[in-house]
Amino acid sequence: MRVLERWKIGLTVALPFDESRSRQEPCDFLGELAAAFPSLQSISVGPNWRFGKNRAGDVPMLSAWCEKHSVTLDNPNPVLYEGERISSSRIRTRIQCGNLPEASAMLGRPFTILGKVGSGDGRGKDLGFPTANLETEDECLPPDGVYAGQAVWADGQRFPAAINLGNRPTFDGQSRKIEAHLPGFSGNLRGEEMDLEFHHWIRGEKKFSDATALADQIRLDVQSVLEKGPDRAHPKA
Repeated sequence: MRVLERWKIGLTVALPFDESRSRQEPCDFLGELAAAFPSLQSISVGPNWRFGKNRAGDVPMLSAWCEKHSVTLDNPNPVLYEGERISSSRIRTRIQCGNLPEASAMLGRPFTILGKVGSGDGRGKDLGFPTANLETEDECLPPDGVYAGQAVWADGQRFPAAINLGNRPTFDGQSRKIEAHLPGFSGNLRGEEMDLEFHHWIRGEKKFSDATALADQIRLDVQSVLEKGPDRAHPKA
């Protein structure tokens, strides 16, 4: 929804798919749609779209309903990438195996994690590299490691980011964290909404002998982030 807002979509209504919705007959769903949006002018769905109980509703049924109610039906062909249909499962697979260039090409934008900055344990600050700890839920995540990217605020401001995803093995961490160091930034981001764009893989997660060795490596990671820059980080979709 945050992405849609940036595309100037004025209102988004999300229908939860619960047990009641799963049992709804297709004609009842269309009746609900007409009642909720009496000035409905157009509907856009994919070629294989199904709806209603037991997926009984299909595009021909929707087309007949639209014609009866003077509603324009937009039923475009699938969008392809390298000759195959783009799907959410295909994108998730690319993300989970770390193929972010292809995931970004199919998304039409950099792979991004959306969340809110929460509190951390302060270890990054002690090392000289304070981090913003992103709190998020139910995200499809790439492999653990360090990435070059950008932090994006709700107002559109951007800042280079060295992103660490993993369990922080040097400190025997037990939970997976998403942390971002913003080189040159000073300020308190706690509670702020922030997006993290993943542009480029830098290295895998590693356990270092001590905090000093880790700080030396982070210094190199930050240098790599600044050298690569966002303009060469991901392909054009």
